[in-house]
Amino acid sequence: MAVEMLNLPRPRGVEDLENLKEQAYQEGVLDLVRQGKISSGYGAQLLKMSKVDFLELMKARGIPVFPYQSAEELQAEVEEAAQDFSPDSRGRQ
Repeated sequence: MAVEMLNLPRPRGVEDLENLKEQAYQEGVLDLVRQGKISSGYGAQLLKMSKVDFLELMKARGIPVFPYQSAEELQAEVEEAAQDFSPDSRGRQ
């Protein structure tokens, strides 16, 4: 039984498999940062980039550096943190 090779055309925009793997890895790291599962600093480390370059990449992809959608959400977070550190919350008066 003879074996025949099937040659398929490479999809447009895919120069080589290694480049595709790198792009997929980068997108995975960015998605983890977007979800808040890893920090931007760790994301930069994984992609072997400077923190500044990684933050610029996040900006280019529309990923907020701070996970707050509005000033009100940030204010609520600050107030909650202030309550956690108030003397009453630590059992002191």
